[in-house]
Order: sequence, then structure tokens, then C-alpha cells
Amino acid sequence: MGAVLKAMAAIEARYGMERAPVVSSVEISVDFTPRVPGDLERAKIARVLMNHLLVEQDVITNIRDRPRTVWGRDQRSVARLIYDSKHLTAEENTRFLIETERDRAPFTDGTLEIGAKEGTVRWRVMDKVIDRQNVRAGTCVVLDEAEKRARIEVTLAQPEVEALGITALSDLKHLNFTRLQGRYFRFFFPTFTGDAALDPGRKSALQLWQDRQRAIKFGKSGGLSLKAMDRALAEQQAGIKRHALRDLHRRGLRLPAANRPGRGPAGSFVAFEELNNRTRTALRNLGKRIVAGFECQVEGEVGAAEGGQEG
Repeated sequence: MGAVLKAMAAIEARYGMERAPVVSSVEISVDFTPRVPGDLERAKIARVLMNHLLVEQDVITNIRDRPRTVWGRDQRSVARLIYDSKHLTAEENTRFLIETERDRAPFTDGTLEIGAKEGTVRWRVMDKVIDRQNVRAGTCVVLDEAEKRARIEVTLAQPEVEALGITALSDLKHLNFTRLQGRYFRFFFPTFTGDAALDPGRKSALQLWQDRQRAIKFGKSGGLSLKAMDRALAEQQAGIKRHALRDLHRRGLRLPAANRPGRGPAGSFVAFEELNNRTRTALRNLGKRIVAGFECQVEGEVGAAEGGQEG
């Protein structure tokens, strides 16, 4: 932040400004460095971030929002984690939210992206091995082994930036960065029906089979795919129930009460507290560094003014 403020002061001094700069977008990242440097350890951390991240925003309905791996020089090569065919209708494609055969796991040497590039919020998770990349010039800085890390970053554009109360650059020093954890950096564990909770019978066998499918879905394409699967299954069951109710009422019968675990926005997931707490701490420290950057700039201006008076 100190470098940004210094650059703004230099522009102001040389050219002047008709109005204060407006913040149009913000990129916030949290890095995780393994205790013992190594490709495998970073890959494990990156995969944990990819699989356990959940977002409140609907990133399934719009195909461009869906989780995908991107790679290549301009990151134009794309592999979507959830299969979708342009030759099928939306209703026909819904089955791929439930099925697991065509799911893809994110590539270790690629970047996981969530949210359309033109959207107001976009997430990226990567194994960061280079820095200061200039794609056009074909240059970058290759990081030392100890500097390599797994990273999750969120890019916020308007009106999301304004919703956080950020308009001018100075608004950043008043932003409560820990609030960003619950808004953009939320990690969860999936839950499954325990064998002990099931009685012998067809219903239990079906539930166990379904949980195995859910575990495969999560293992391949992560929590967002599993959440979409759960929603699609619930809608499918609700549709079957609606069609069956009329006949059941005519017969004087009633459907047994359905189990409804996970009614909240996180569904059947529970918070990954250790990862959430580590992320919250990192964001709190980031907020402190932002404030310190502003304070250093003020001290520099005061020092310059005092030096001028002495001269």
C-alpha cells in the first residue's frame, strides 16, 4: 500500500488530479506455505483449498461461472469440472450434476477458476511457482523453493467493491478485512450418513449407495459440485413427490416424513474451522499491513514538511 500511495503522490505532484482516484476493483489473496517445501505438499494444500471452498453465489446455473481448470500461456485452455453438453437441453444436462462418471478433478499444474471473468466476483486457486508475470513480454520471476506457495485469491469488481464500502483508496484503511473470510473465503467439510444411523433394508442400502456417489463427487470435483448434486437430487425428489401426492391422496395414503438434515445455506456441510481460522488470521494481518501503509505515508508527508521548514 505504501508503494501505491507513493505512486499516487508522484502523479499528483507532477500532473495534478481533477478528482481523487476511484477503486474499480480489488484483488485479495491468501497464501499457504508448507512447513517443508516441496511440490507434493503444495499440491495437497492447493487441492484442500479447491475441494473445500464453498461460495454463497450461484456458480452453477450460468455455465461461464462454473468451476474450471485453466492453463497455458494465456490460460485459454479450459477444462470444466462438471460436464455440460451444448447439444443437450438444460433439463438433460441436469443429470450431469448428479452423475459422477464425467466429472473432472482440477489439474495440479493449472489454476482453478470459479465465476465468469466478466462477473463481479471471481475466485482463483493455484500452486504459485512464479511471480510478476508479464504474459505479453513473456517474462516472470521464478520463485525459490521456499517462496513457492498455494494461493487462493478473490477478484472483486463493481458493484461488489462499493457494497464493501470502498470507493476511494483511503476507504481501504477502514475495511474490516476479517469480514471478508465469511463473505469470500469459506471452507466446509461434507457430511455423510453414518452406517450406525441406518437400519437394515432397501432404504438404508439406497442411502449408502447415494453417499458413496456423493463421496466420489466430492473427491473428484469438490464441494461446489457436491452442493450442486445435493440440490439437483432434492429437486428431483421433490418433483417425484409432487407427481405421487395426487395418487396417494386418492388412496388415502401419506408419504412418510423425509429426513431434512442441513436446512441452512451450507446444506449438509459443516464449517472447516481450522482452515477458516487460519484464513481469518491472515486477512486480519493483511488489514494491519494496509493501515500501516497509510500511516507510513502520513509520516513521510509530515517528515517532508518538517524538512522543508528546516531548510
